[in-house]
Amino acid sequence: MNKNEDKIEILLKFLRGELNAKESKKVRSLIKEDRDMAELLAVLKNLQPDGRHADWKKIFKSALELSSRQFEDFQKSQHRNQPPYGITVYDSSVLPIPTGIRSEFSSTVNSRRLKYKIDGMELVLSLQPVSMENFNLMGQISGLDEGLKIRVLLISGRKRHETGTDQFYVFHFERIPTAEYSIKIYEGNRVIGIADFKI
Repeated sequence: MNKNEDKIEILLKFLRGELNAKESKKVRSLIKEDRDMAELLAVLKNLQPDGRHADWKKIFKSALELSSRQFEDFQKSQHRNQPPYGITVYDSSVLPIPTGIRSEFSSTVNSRRLKYKIDGMELVLSLQPVSMENFNLMGQISGLDEGLKIRVLLISGRKRHETGTDQFYVFHFERIPTAEYSIKIYEGNRVIGIADFKI
């Protein structure tokens, strides 16, 4: 069992009330010391309103998939001489939509939400199907100073789409086809963030 699996298994036992008092105290202490563990606990708490009826095997698999993706993103973000790379902190295709993300965009039955941390910024994406192979993409960037001129470039292979943002740093791309994408966020001519996703 790897380190991520160990953390998830311990936290699931903690949430299910399967640890004794001494073990629970130790886990609480670990959560205070380990920010990643605290964030993982928050994700697991959002998965089901009532843990007694949760599908814990599915939750374990989903949490492991997300933590593996976070590790890959983190590795990419460590390359020198590269703009800040987005670390996936949430993907509704892997985990259910928690309240905080659901409220950011209007609810759509088949929509997908993704959330990234990029240096001091946060990027939230909402993908809404308009046909079997096309999606509308809406995004918002937070954590930026007011009044910046921000452009967003959406890249897939040789295809490029570009748009600006409004005063709240909200942007929109219509009818993008199923593919692998990279989003580049520009302030003027400088790339200030990159995030990758696949639909």
